[in-house]
Amino acid sequence: MNGAVPPEEDRRKWLLAVLFTALTCLLLIRPGGFGYDIDDWARWTDYIAQNGLAHVYGSGSNYLPLWLYVLAGFASFFEDAQQIREQIHLLKAIVLVFDFAIVFGVASLLDRYGISRFRSLWLLCNIAFLYITLYWGQVDSFFTAFVVLSFVAAVNGKPEIAAALAAFGLAAKLQAIVFIPPLALIVLVSQWRSPRRLGTSLLSFATPLVLVCVPFLAAGTFRQLRGVVTGSVGFHAVISKNAFGMWSVLMPGADLGSIPDANRAFGLSYQRWGLLVFAIQYSLLFVWMFLALQSRERLLADRERFAHFCLAFGLIPLGFFLFPTEMHERYIYPALPFFALFAMLTGRKGLFAALCVAQFANIEIVLQATILGPFLQQFAGWKLAVLFIGIYLVASARIWRNLAGDVAGWQGSVFRTARSGHLAFGILLAGVPLFGSLAPYFWSQLQRPRIEGEHVLLSSLTASKAEFGFEKPRINESWEGGPIRLAGLAYSSGLGMHSWCRMTYRVPSGSRFFRSVIGLADSAQTCAEASVVFRVLNQEHSPLFESALLRPGSKPQLIEVALTGVTAVTLEVTDGGDGRDCDHANWGEPAFMLRGR
Repeated sequence: MNGAVPPEEDRRKWLLAVLFTALTCLLLIRPGGFGYDIDDWARWTDYIAQNGLAHVYGSGSNYLPLWLYVLAGFASFFEDAQQIREQIHLLKAIVLVFDFAIVFGVASLLDRYGISRFRSLWLLCNIAFLYITLYWGQVDSFFTAFVVLSFVAAVNGKPEIAAALAAFGLAAKLQAIVFIPPLALIVLVSQWRSPRRLGTSLLSFATPLVLVCVPFLAAGTFRQLRGVVTGSVGFHAVISKNAFGMWSVLMPGADLGSIPDANRAFGLSYQRWGLLVFAIQYSLLFVWMFLALQSRERLLADRERFAHFCLAFGLIPLGFFLFPTEMHERYIYPALPFFALFAMLTGRKGLFAALCVAQFANIEIVLQATILGPFLQQFAGWKLAVLFIGIYLVASARIWRNLAGDVAGWQGSVFRTARSGHLAFGILLAGVPLFGSLAPYFWSQLQRPRIEGEHVLLSSLTASKAEFGFEKPRINESWEGGPIRLAGLAYSSGLGMHSWCRMTYRVPSGSRFFRSVIGLADSAQTCAEASVVFRVLNQEHSPLFESALLRPGSKPQLIEVALTGVTAVTLEVTDGGDGRDCDHANWGEPAFMLRGR
């Protein structure tokens, strides 16, 4: 921990600490997580058990094959769908293996520079690092482990192993594609005088990709797999899926999960603008890595320089999270190991700590799995986005400053040009919050009706009965989290439901009618499968009101239901007969009106 090479006894103590942490993590595994993802794992696993791995895309799966192989292996331990669903949370134990694989990869690089492996516990004993596996139930560490281990193999001069691991990462999740060019650059620079090893590295990369596709080729379902790959861009065709990046600052307060990224500004779609900004950022990073690798021996011998190289690698997923549209809240995860390496190698922990705080806050705002969830949900997303942007600006400034003065000749000319580009990019990025605060953002929307007169808000009452088929409804927030939103308007009170769902309330004495704004939630407006029907029933379950079938594009509507002789009402949301996918329904400011309107 003081920088000296640890003795063998110290390494054994580190291993014991890792094993103790692993046991603790296993004991913390519990059912639950993000409902949609957990439901997908169970559904796809059962489908594989019934129909075989090669036909899994008939279930609607949108994941690449390597994770589906894991589900196929998991399915072999259970006899039926009920057992699979009851034990699906045990998948977290499998994914934990890859969290620990990342830590072992990081520890091996610390060994290279004579730093105690105990520093790797900064990453392992970190809620921001383990949250996605233990709480969310997602598999981001699955592909990230292959990326990190590929990076370790590449810098250690093992190009074939690096190439194979990179291929497995890509076969696990398409998101890994952003790492392939810089990993290839490391291999190319180290082996450019050995065409034979470059050839074997290329073969090592291609072979795993072909092998994972063999069952699909043999069964004639490869076209479905290809469709998943080509359909990845545009699968969630909205500005953001709860990733608090650049767009959260450009459009503060907007529900980015309901705005199509096909919308245009200044001649380009939001999607194209996001990809353009990411391409600029990515190109500048690639130039920096290319220049840093021109003296590979010094890069690997100089701990400070190598630490900045790790930081540059971490800026790749950070930029991928910040700039393109359609990003999820979890996509910052692969940056954590590389920012951690920078902190461990230099002892400067500020950037890593800030990234951990920001990443934890982003995902906890969505899932709310800890006691901090309700507090963090009050935190404006654009403020968190400013923190992410600040981390990016500080980290990128550090890597360019570290390389300054060490390049000359044509390399110096390239460096100065690229650094000027980085400076211009940084100035524009730093100006994003100012632009967001000044840019007007108008919505075509239903005006929020004013509640005048004496009334009782439904959210102030306790339901006498609650029934639901998927997950329980939420009070004063949408089912996916965040404010109740209909056509861009946020409502301070209401119910967020997912079909099917029923909530029964006793009618307060003196109530004349029930009033609410109803509609398909903004979060479901881009999902073609979304369809809901709203009903208000009396104490005898006779309908007092029934809406038409509401689909994406249906306008919210204000309803007023007379309550003469009614002692209890049931608010019900059902699907449109085409399944429950995306059936997010909101009741905006529901109230029992005593007098007035």
